[in-house]
Amino acid sequence: MAKLNYMDVAKYLYQNTNNNMSNLKLQKMMFFAYIKYYEKYGEELFDDEFEAWVYGPVLPDLYYSFYRLFLIEDNKDDQNIKDKNIKDVLNEVIKEYDNKGAFELVKISHEHFIWQKARNGLDEFEPSNNKLNIKKHLNENIKTKIRK
Repeated sequence: MAKLNYMDVAKYLYQNTNNNMSNLKLQKMMFFAYIKYYEKYGEELFDDEFEAWVYGPVLPDLYYSFYRLFLIEDNKDDQNIKDKNIKDVLNEVIKEYDNKGAFELVKISHEHFIWQKARNGLDEFEPSNNKLNIKKHLNENIKTKIRK
């Protein structure tokens, strides 16, 4: 399966939620979707890399282009995501997290070991562009579980 463009995933999440999507909330939902898809299928959902910003994982390019999402027409039939497995994972993420506020999602993302590893040694509000290396850490976690 070819990886998606991160913007296609962002558009899907944005268009299929209850319309209280902020940049902060979208970033966390993207993180959860990426992890859930990788854990389920062993493949990356998209190519872009998350960074360990103060308020949780962030895709910088999406962060700076977020307001372009407001220009998207509400035509849900014109989406680039055709793969059922991807849609299923994204819909699971929407179901699990759409009713939560942005800062609740920040708290949840801060509890994830991958974000904590990327922020290791940094002060709480210290800026960072450390990469999360999600694939590496999830693969290490899987190997550790297998050894036990």
